[in-house]
Amino acid sequence: MEERKQTVPSRAGASTLVTAIGGVLAIASFVVVALFSTTPAQAKKSSFSTRSLGGVSCSAAIDQLTATKSNNTAAAYTLWLSGYITSKNVSSGFYDVFPVLSPSVELTQFFANICSSNPDAKLVEVVEATVSTLISKGYALAGRVGTPDIVMISHEGGKVPVYKDFLVKIQKFLKRAGYRISPDGRFGNRTKAAIEDYKKKNKLRGPALPDTYMLQAMIAN
Repeated sequence: MEERKQTVPSRAGASTLVTAIGGVLAIASFVVVALFSTTPAQAKKSSFSTRSLGGVSCSAAIDQLTATKSNNTAAAYTLWLSGYITSKNVSSGFYDVFPVLSPSVELTQFFANICSSNPDAKLVEVVEATVSTLISKGYALAGRVGTPDIVMISHEGGKVPVYKDFLVKIQKFLKRAGYRISPDGRFGNRTKAAIEDYKKKNKLRGPALPDTYMLQAMIAN
């Protein structure tokens, strides 16, 4: 597998989403357990205005994403989520609180999966609680001067950018699970085979890549 370093590209916009998702979001069979049973602590402290799609319930969001044939619905959710994550990056001091860089559709897929375990919560509550979990479990990329290293992974004739820090965390996770790989930040044949085997054994969707399905597995464990 070819790999190289480059500066961080911006999260893909609606055009990439349309190509990747075809306007319809498929909810994965594997979901993260409910992140909270009540409203997150931050939401309890004071009232606040919820703009746009953030005030939609998780059940309504999932219905909209799975029922519509329009690209616009999925694009709207991805753009709202991307804006929310960007705002958290600015205010939290972390470089990126969401460690999966691309494609942008994975951002929406990830939160839709979690929403399916928290149908009565508002989208903004689920996103806030999830980001807090990513930070507390050490999956957010720490703040730094300059840009982090990125590994470009060849996949289906294209290149998938992956944060090297996130790749190392996945390798450490797989090593603890018994796979004989080194957490060196390189996406070689052993790492690819380990991800592929782990996904197969745990009935996870997606290709043998460091993606949101692996992130969900690590959070759940």
